[in-house]
Amino acid sequence: MLLTSAYVRVPSSTTMETAAKNFLNSLNPEQRAKATYKFDDDQRFDWHFIPKPRKGLPLREMTSYQSKLAHGLLAAGLSQRGYIKAVTIMSLEDVLKTMEKDNGEKRNPDGYFFTVFGEPGANSVWGFRVEGHHVSQNYTVVAGKVVDSPSFFGSNPADVKDGPRKGTRVLAAVRISLYAFGSTMAIFCCGSSNA
Repeated sequence: MLLTSAYVRVPSSTTMETAAKNFLNSLNPEQRAKATYKFDDDQRFDWHFIPKPRKGLPLREMTSYQSKLAHGLLAAGLSQRGYIKAVTIMSLEDVLKTMEKDNGEKRNPDGYFFTVFGEPGANSVWGFRVEGHHVSQNYTVVAGKVVDSPSFFGSNPADVKDGPRKGTRVLAAVRISLYAFGSTMAIFCCGSSNA
């Protein structure tokens, strides 16, 4: 498993607000009840990146149209490169499903949850979260200012060894940077890269 932060950019609060409203307006009342919480709800602080039971509305319970709007919301918070990494990480659930001989209940690329906290608006305090296995993107918007934290990307498998996706390494550049950092720290700390 490889741990890293998501790529950073300053998202436009207006784009995020529009994407959130479009997503929420596409939901039926039952879906909206799953996808929304008050901003000050404790659920906003229950973020994680491991497979576990989650609150929010999963992709698997959305129509194709709603899923596209949900992806638009995710994309509104990330750079193009970050969005591509996010959806590639999500797609690795299919690789894990094959490796683990899972029936799709535990390993499912549609097992990512979208949650909006508060009411999206230019003058309101609100936020949203997109979360599932190795993806946890959390955004808070206050008076048009955006904070993207906590933010997490990971990759499992780090290297796809077999099958049609053989050679896929979603976070390869980050992994190389972390190895270089570790080697530098070993030299700095211990005086040798062989420590």
